[in-house]
Amino acid sequence: GCSNEEVGMRLGISPRTAKAHCDVLRQKLGVTRRRQIPVAYRELTGDDPLSRSLDPTRVGSRD
Repeated sequence: GCSNEEVGMRLGISPRTAKAHCDVLRQKLGVTRRRQIPVAYRELTGDDPLSRSLDPTRVGSRD
């Protein structure tokens, strides 16, 4: 997995913001460890979050 610094750089946000978003995701998905987020997401949606682009220009866009 990526560090908060790496996620922040890829998405154009601060490492602190990346951590805050990660904390919210963990709480909503009911997991305790960051590395459990993709597994819980996949179980919930059937989608593979690791196959998605981390291109910040696509965040929130609807094609």
